Amino acid sequence: MNTGPLPSLKPQSKFSVASLLILVLLFPLVFFALQVRVDLFAQPANMEQVVTTAARATFEVKCDTEWTGAGWGLEMQGEYYLVTAAHVVEDCQNGEFIAARSQDMSIFKLELVVYVENYWSTNYGTTDLALLKAPKRIPTLRFQSEKAKVGQWVLAAGFPLEADSGPLLNLNEGRITGFDLNDHLVTDAPINGGMSGGPLISSRGEVVGTVYAGDPIDEYENLGYVQPLFEHCGVVVDCNDEVARYKVPGTQ
Repeated sequence: MNTGPLPSLKPQSKFSVASLLILVLLFPLVFFALQVRVDLFAQPANMEQVVTTAARATFEVKCDTEWTGAGWGLEMQGEYYLVTAAHVVEDCQNGEFIAARSQDMSIFKLELVVYVENYWSTNYGTTDLALLKAPKRIPTLRFQSEKAKVGQWVLAAGFPLEADSGPLLNLNEGRITGFDLNDHLVTDAPINGGMSGGPLISSRGEVVGTVYAGDPIDEYENLGYVQPLFEHCGVVVDCNDEVARYKVPGTQ
């Protein structure tokens, strides 16, 4: 009968603890990768929440006397802004009245802070964006941190129907179907007049880009064009390597 000392279990115990630690550290990364794929490409499981978030943070924009398009709320350094397409406020660059309203908020005045439009007026530009400052706290959205992907589910928000009684928000779902020659997003979510400047929202309730055009050619159906994050960087939001820093460009 062997009466010698029992073999030590310490090395095995250390290996088990180390393995467990590695699993614990890797699990969030694996979970996040799977979550990105499920969240971005599938319809949101919390559809009501995504729709509510989009509806609250999307505004109808008025330029002078006309309701001309849409915009979406963005918070930067404790200040509140609306991002929109520049052509939505092209007739209000010289101090004319600019305002917004939503389903939850009555009309309030806006100040034009940034206006960059070289897409429609030149043969070489790609930008159609404006930044409007709000005088008070408004519902806001955040940018999607990942680069937009072909096939991901999206929701376009805007105001294609005019109504004196109040804003009539329209929400159209679809997919990102590709990229155009400017690397802008193409979507099959229906884009109608009055939706320019509105957000294209992911299934996580984050902004993929800002709507600026729908294809008017009869032969094509449901082709909408959206400016992705890189167009916003340095124009309406400060970025670091195409990651939004939620600061107005040029500020500390």
